[in-house]
Amino acid sequence: MTKALAEETKNWSVLSDHLMSVNPATVKFYDIESNWDIVKPILESAVADKIIRRCMAKKSRDKRDNGLINLIEGRTDNKIWLHHVSDELPEGHTPEMSDSCDWRFNHNDELLNQYISHIEWDEETEMSVDENAFAEACEKMERENPMPAFWNYVCHTSSYWMVDLNFYLANMLMPEENWFIVQNEFHATVVNESGTLLVDMNYLALYPHPDETFEMVCHDEYAEFYDWFTKCGHPPVPKVDGKYQFDANLIETKIVDHMAAKVDAMRKEFGMEPESRR
Repeated sequence: MTKALAEETKNWSVLSDHLMSVNPATVKFYDIESNWDIVKPILESAVADKIIRRCMAKKSRDKRDNGLINLIEGRTDNKIWLHHVSDELPEGHTPEMSDSCDWRFNHNDELLNQYISHIEWDEETEMSVDENAFAEACEKMERENPMPAFWNYVCHTSSYWMVDLNFYLANMLMPEENWFIVQNEFHATVVNESGTLLVDMNYLALYPHPDETFEMVCHDEYAEFYDWFTKCGHPPVPKVDGKYQFDANLIETKIVDHMAAKVDAMRKEFGMEPESRR
């Protein structure tokens, strides 16, 4: 790493130029699974809990609001976007509880087929004829092939909302490094200043190719760089003795629903009852 890079981390063009020069083949993911004994207490901390609850609630709110805007502007007629989203998620909420698909069961098609090959399928609906048999097969697969514990901290198509947790984890694991959030239209990840290591639980689980992940995001001239959280609301703090002093009390988990009135107005327009607010 050059002296200029070390001294000019706020000059994003310097960091971008450096990352552009890094050979993606030399980049690795931090091995979450092998270091789970170290990672687990960090992810179970009060700060991590608040980051997760805030960011997963914001994900639900952002996706609802984007869909609602499309409905208002006539780009969709799907009234599913008129649902209410929680103002605050409960303590202990993990990202997998906010997941939108069952990728954990079909991440390995070859393994899954070993357990469901005996099940009869309806070709028209592409559903199993015996749902109980399918559920039993999936439970047996999970029982005999335990999923990595860190998969509870992965949420499909949610890298922009998961990246704050990865940023916190990276800084707690290796505070001596300078860590940055890098994102573009495809993905958001966390990279160290030298461009040798990614801390990215989502892609470690869903797309375990650090070279391609790095090239896709860090070799994009339009990528955006951040040296602090992007979503959870924790204000920037200075490093003390080379470490950030994160404070759970600085993270507000309750989110104000600015679109609530529009949701109720449109529900009324479609003959639906107003949503009860919690």
